[in-house]
Amino acid sequence: MNKIFSVLLLATTLSASAQEQPALTPEAGKALVVFIRPPEMMSALDNWVLMADNEEFCRISNNRYVLYHAKPGKINFSAKRGGIGIGKPVSGIDFELKEGEIYYVQCQVKSNVVSVRILLNEITKRTAEGFFAKAKPDNCEVKKTENAD
Repeated sequence: MNKIFSVLLLATTLSASAQEQPALTPEAGKALVVFIRPPEMMSALDNWVLMADNEEFCRISNNRYVLYHAKPGKINFSAKRGGIGIGKPVSGIDFELKEGEIYYVQCQVKSNVVSVRILLNEITKRTAEGFFAKAKPDNCEVKKTENAD
């Protein structure tokens, strides 16, 4: 019985680690910002609006990630809950992007009695890599071509 369990555990581990990770290479002359929305029960059905300098570029779903290519320089990223509603707090994070660099941002939901908000926090590459083994790319790839020339 223990051997069967061990074989199943090994097969599960190998299949999870074999899942393809995204190609994390910034476009020429740009920086790459990877937005990660981990799996969670709270607000799992909500799509969260991601914005760069107050311009929407994606509505990210639960357990997904988005690759965002941006020109170097100062930029503000922010997020809020999607859909119709009043009193949706917007939270943000500022970056000074450098050409050829990769940045990782995790989206976390925080709630209280009155509202739900999305916090954007910079995380390390190592933390992000653990997420990629379980997540899928979001389907908003078409909308995220920031700073089109």
